[in-house]
Amino acid sequence: MPQHVKIYEQVLPADLCERIIARFEQDKRVAPDPQPDYSTRHYINISQQMDWRSISGELCRHVNDVVGRYFARPDELAHGTYHEWSDDGYVVSRYAVGDTCVLHIDGQSAVEPNNGLRIATVIFYLNDVSTGGETSFPLQDLKVAPRQGRAVVFPVGYTHPHEVLEATSPRYIMQTWITDPNFLVLSACE
Repeated sequence: MPQHVKIYEQVLPADLCERIIARFEQDKRVAPDPQPDYSTRHYINISQQMDWRSISGELCRHVNDVVGRYFARPDELAHGTYHEWSDDGYVVSRYAVGDTCVLHIDGQSAVEPNNGLRIATVIFYLNDVSTGGETSFPLQDLKVAPRQGRAVVFPVGYTHPHEVLEATSPRYIMQTWITDPNFLVLSACE
């Protein structure tokens, strides 16, 4: 299913990428991943930070554009089609030299209020990495190299496990997960 991994070039302006990286490096709330066996990155959920609001707003427009393109239907199928989505918030991450993220799937977040049914992952690369740092999709035999402004969108779940390969220079990304707001994840106890 490699056709379901879509790559979009130069969708984030370079100046926005550079502002996000500079802001990330100055933010004292950036923290290591709480699951060190899963990822050795440092990150911050900027959607939970009021002082990141203007950047989140800019990102929202770019996410909407990319997601609209990803889910676009041919004209003969588009008539009467209603598209609605939301996201799980924006996470900015830095993978230092040697950092990785193990092979995994982007499962469901059942944490309210972000507990809609996840249907896709969106990753924006904020900088170029000359060697390594690829997002690798072993089942699709595909590696996506980090290039500033590039976005990659792919389905969540067992059809698209992925990992982050070790890089020779820092790798910065912004990611979100697209959810269907019409479906909520409920616990078995409810």
